[in-house]
Amino acid sequence: MPWLPLVLREYTTDFLRYSQSGVDREETNRLMAAKLAEVLKRAGESRIVDLGSGGGGPILEIAKRVAPVGGRGADILLTDLYPNRDVMGAIERSSPAGVRCSYAAVSACDVPAELGGVRTMFNAFHHFAPADARRVLEDAVRKRAPFASFELLTRRTLVVALAPLAIFIRALVITPRIGRISAARLLLTYLIPAAPFITAWDGTVSCMRMYTVDELRELTRGLNGDAYEWDAGEIALSSRMLPPITYLIGMPSRAG
Repeated sequence: MPWLPLVLREYTTDFLRYSQSGVDREETNRLMAAKLAEVLKRAGESRIVDLGSGGGGPILEIAKRVAPVGGRGADILLTDLYPNRDVMGAIERSSPAGVRCSYAAVSACDVPAELGGVRTMFNAFHHFAPADARRVLEDAVRKRAPFASFELLTRRTLVVALAPLAIFIRALVITPRIGRISAARLLLTYLIPAAPFITAWDGTVSCMRMYTVDELRELTRGLNGDAYEWDAGEIALSSRMLPPITYLIGMPSRAG
């Protein structure tokens, strides 16, 4: 939301990036990388245009595990409607060659045609209400861009019930280790806990807005007939304590 103060928006994206790229996410990153590698191979692409990148998310960790074409790593462009310029600058400085960031606003509902490649979304598709989610998919179909969305949360009752407290406590614990430490960030974390509250609220609402596999299939119903192929499903994790990865893959058909 445009009204959200920048310090809280950047805190939330830093929190998500840290949470999605830690060692506890090794298995999820490996599984998503394997699925994404299949998409890149089928599409004959070596470029990834990541939509709704926020503070980077897991795409940078996943990219290390992907060698799509000719055995070389993918070229990655991070984009967002509200790009975090400080974080994106740090990503470009610290990342290997092939990782770039767009400092201009990029809408997932209308991606510039010149940004070709496989479009990805990591824990971002649920931010779109059904009508807007459909627009995201229609834009990919219209421009014949391969599409891959991955979500790590779920709308299951137990997860939704435990999310607020778990995320709030985690935010208090990891704040000194994420992003850029500032007086405003510390004030809004420990004296006035607005940052943990916003993060907990964001995570809980995200759980409640997650699309099920059946809902994803309904969203893609009738999208360009036989000229575009859709696949929605779940990837189970070894730990039953963690929800499965929900994915949505879209590919221009060869016949199209």
